[in-house]
Amino acid sequence: MFSNALKALSGGNIYKSYSVDSTPAFVSGPWKVYDATKRSNKQAVSVFVFEKKNLEAPLQKPSPLVQAKYAQIYEQLKREASSLSRLRHPSILEVAEPVEETAKTLIFATERVTASLATLTGKKDEDSFGRKGTRTSRPQETDVDELEIQKGLLQVAKGLSFLHEQAGILHSNLIPEAIYVNAKGDWKISGLGFSISFRDAKPQYDYPEYDPRLPKNVQRDIDFAAPEFVIEEQVDPLSDMFSLGCLIVAMHNRGASPVRADHNTHVYRKIVERLDRLDWGQVPSYITHVLPQLLTRRPVNRLSASAFQSSKFSDNILMNTIRFLEAFPEKSDHEKASFMRGLLRVLPQFPDRVLQRKVLPSLLEESKDHPLLHLTIPNIYLIITKTPQSDFSAKVLPKLKTIFLVKDQPQATVAMLEGLHVVKEKATAKEFKEDVMPLIYAALESGVHYVQDKALKVIGEIAADLDFTTIKSRLFPKVADVFTKTSMLSVQVTALETFLIIVKHVDKYLVTEKILPLLQTVKTKEPAVLIAALAVYEESGKMLDLEIIAAQVLPRLWELSLTPLLNLQQFKTFMKVIKDLSSRIEEEHGRKLADLGSVSEPINSNTAVKGPAGGAADEGPIDFETLVLGGNGVSQPNSSTNSVGNSSMGFGAPMEPVPSNPFPSRQSPAIRAAPPKSTSPAPTFSWSTQVSPQARPPPAPARQQPLTGLSSFPVMQSTSQASYQQPTTNYFQSQPVQPVQRPQPPQPSSTAGTGIDWSAAMRKPTQPIPPPPQNNTFGWSTQNNNATTNSSMSSFPSIMPPPNSGLKTPSIPPPPKPSNGMGSLDAYKPLL
Repeated sequence: MFSNALKALSGGNIYKSYSVDSTPAFVSGPWKVYDATKRSNKQAVSVFVFEKKNLEAPLQKPSPLVQAKYAQIYEQLKREASSLSRLRHPSILEVAEPVEETAKTLIFATERVTASLATLTGKKDEDSFGRKGTRTSRPQETDVDELEIQKGLLQVAKGLSFLHEQAGILHSNLIPEAIYVNAKGDWKISGLGFSISFRDAKPQYDYPEYDPRLPKNVQRDIDFAAPEFVIEEQVDPLSDMFSLGCLIVAMHNRGASPVRADHNTHVYRKIVERLDRLDWGQVPSYITHVLPQLLTRRPVNRLSASAFQSSKFSDNILMNTIRFLEAFPEKSDHEKASFMRGLLRVLPQFPDRVLQRKVLPSLLEESKDHPLLHLTIPNIYLIITKTPQSDFSAKVLPKLKTIFLVKDQPQATVAMLEGLHVVKEKATAKEFKEDVMPLIYAALESGVHYVQDKALKVIGEIAADLDFTTIKSRLFPKVADVFTKTSMLSVQVTALETFLIIVKHVDKYLVTEKILPLLQTVKTKEPAVLIAALAVYEESGKMLDLEIIAAQVLPRLWELSLTPLLNLQQFKTFMKVIKDLSSRIEEEHGRKLADLGSVSEPINSNTAVKGPAGGAADEGPIDFETLVLGGNGVSQPNSSTNSVGNSSMGFGAPMEPVPSNPFPSRQSPAIRAAPPKSTSPAPTFSWSTQVSPQARPPPAPARQQPLTGLSSFPVMQSTSQASYQQPTTNYFQSQPVQPVQRPQPPQPSSTAGTGIDWSAAMRKPTQPIPPPPQNNTFGWSTQNNNATTNSSMSSFPSIMPPPNSGLKTPSIPPPPKPSNGMGSLDAYKPLL
């Protein structure tokens, strides 16, 4: 950076207009070649720099003659750059900035070059002052393929043909340092500082006399010069063809010419006398028949530049392919189409470097011809497979971006989509999203059914590499639009297959809110469409909530499964998916209910409280009274404890059983006939329960304790197992509870008139026992009535109905105990 600033300050527009690297890319002859970039448009160029100190430093006090030589060399180097500026040909090095001279340097800029033939062959030669050394070179450029040599020599021959036939110029110093290779792999002629115009009446000739005081790289190299030029001082354009023969041998022998005179003309003469016996080294066999026609003693026996191009040297399929490609703009449309079809078979035979540097740039340039694009794209994709990722991003993708936007060629769009996997492998994720995805979007919006079908299939190949936002926001809406608008069954099936892939890469919300409604719009009954939709439903069922599956998916599948166009195998496929989804609902919802049941298990009264026949009761719920008054908080039902666990309710006296309705005969027939309503669970109640004083009924007539021997009467039970609730009848609320007095049984004076008609008592009453009032929370039931027996009063002891206080009721007194005779009836006289 500091050196560039110094150079800019010292003068020169090149350093002001270009950003020049600090170190040279390579050295060729007297020139140091730097890579540079134009500041305004980022154009890549090469800057050639000659430092005068390399010429003047060895001689501290040069003589006037030597100083004149210095001036002559400076003019020679400036003439080299100016000649390149005047000559315009594809095989001549193109000048970007003319030569500039400062006090210390000579500098000019050309198209970007990567090497010279000297660096490609790894040639070892002498530096400016005769010391042995190796040229600076790029390691990747040192291995030259044979086809590159053929192509390059052919390009050099074309340049020589231009110089000889049109410009009338003899190069006269065609050496490896004078041939450069540009970024495309083309060989370019330079080093025209020793060129001679042979069209003049008297051509100017400089004898190639060697001066040891001057660097060798600024003097003509006679190892590549023709015999007539060195020995006979004759100027002939065919002299350059001799130099071309030496160049061919040098390319296969590490830059060494077959004539190795080392600037000694006497040695040169001896070697030339035996040209037919020279060792050509490792020259391939296909060149051996050309070299004798180039390395001749007399120019009349040599091939011209034009004849060399048509010789067998380049008569092969690969070289002819390159020739055709170079002349491609001149060909007809039919020839271009035929060439592009056949090129796909020939490309694998080319070296990778030739493909990337020569063939690929030419194809990208020809892609501007849109009618031919569908044939050009497959060839481009084939070369991309062999292109490094860095070169693809820097050189290929910028050109492809413009090609991807072409919309007027459906066949070309299909061709681009078919090879899109190649582009995906080379492009980064960001490049693919920003530069390649527009091609897919344009294809989906094209309205051409076969283009849309191809684009949908490509989405399945690339969906896994796309991010969620791209799929949800940009890709899915376009696919959904194609699905809803297309009239082609094949496109609809492909769209459903694309949905199947998209489902695997999106969230549950998109599937529920977007994809399922789209599936509901399917009206066709074609089996292919239904099977494709079934696959989407099956995949969606793996992530959807059970409610969505039950409410939307399964009904829709049942509807589609009954389509008459389905065959048996397709119907079984529907049934399998339906069963799988139903099994998932059953399994997951059953597991959910089981988990909820383990958290809140309901109380089972059969196990919480045991009846009189079950012995001691298990641990029961805690009631309010026990919690306030004290105790263990566990209900223990027995003869002295009510159903809520308190023995005396704070009064200390046992309570007598209280009838649910002390005046059953006062109920209207409608009420007595009405069935009991179970709007709420009836309380657990027993006639042995002690009622609080506030809820005691008025005293009933004295009666004796029921006989224990009356086992023929059914056990009366409550109709509910629920916990005891406070009775809410108006009678209990208005009448205070009085203690029960047990009167002495009266002595029977006579059985006549006051005896019990047991035969009538044993008969079934004509009037049914009235049901309990609707506002009571308990009722009568018997063990023989299975509909009400197993309800809530199985835990209470057998009881007797309360006395009716002299009112006639349909209640039946128990029969006498057989073992005690009539003496046991005294306890029941108060009931009569």
